[in-house]
Amino acid sequence: MRVLVLTALGPMLVLAALTACGDDDMMTPDVEVLDPEPAGAPSDSADGRLTCLGSNTPTPPAGTNLTLPGWVRAFSDPTNSGGVQPAAQAEAFDPTGLSLGTAFSDTGNGRVAINVPIRSAGFDGTVTVSAAGFVTTTLASSHAYTTNNSVAGWVWFATPDEQTAQATAAGVTLEAGKGVVVGAVHDCDVFGVANAVIRYGTRTDGVVYYEGFDPASGRTFTDVSGRFAIPNVDPGPLTVQAFGRLMPGEPLLLLGRADVTVSADAITAVDLQPRAGAER
Repeated sequence: MRVLVLTALGPMLVLAALTACGDDDMMTPDVEVLDPEPAGAPSDSADGRLTCLGSNTPTPPAGTNLTLPGWVRAFSDPTNSGGVQPAAQAEAFDPTGLSLGTAFSDTGNGRVAINVPIRSAGFDGTVTVSAAGFVTTTLASSHAYTTNNSVAGWVWFATPDEQTAQATAAGVTLEAGKGVVVGAVHDCDVFGVANAVIRYGTRTDGVVYYEGFDPASGRTFTDVSGRFAIPNVDPGPLTVQAFGRLMPGEPLLLLGRADVTVSADAITAVDLQPRAGAER
């Protein structure tokens, strides 16, 4: 399984997904274009394998249950050198907010797994990870997960003070009552996509882009990690989209879209996979 690390303004997160990809034509007349382009938009094409773009439909599930595995590690000890990790709860929810299952992480190594019932669409809900003294994080994806053990969600839990320190490094002051959205733009192999621009709601300003695991002041699009963060987001529903050029000089075309719900004083992490059709 391939994985990609997402860096938050506080926790660092890893999301991985196995994605069914095809080789259909990527250009669709109804695909949204980012216009006008924001200042600092990249002139180069989106860097990643995007041959599945427009035909990235998940494989239908083979059963009625899935196991969602993951790891919970403290931001202060991401490699588990001390052998003591947060006593975290991971709870899976369906799109209506109904709880589907709960599991608790191993405090020796952070391992956690949730078995959830699914319908024909697979698991298209969210997983919320919480622990006393750490910033609550909810993980969401632009596509449903349909293959057993196909996604591993890694959460490097940060304390509020550690989150503030990360925000300061990005030149941001976090506001009480607002949320933070973090994520990564993924290609067909679940690697990061460089040269992508993020829009949240109707805005493209205020996005923090990364170089590796560090916030990159002045950067205006993703690097090869595909990572980004959006601080101080109003709680409530939010659409997050990634745009990129298929060839230099072409328009900034929609690469992926996720509809998430932002919570106050918490982190929402989003896995932006290549769209399956024209819209998502």
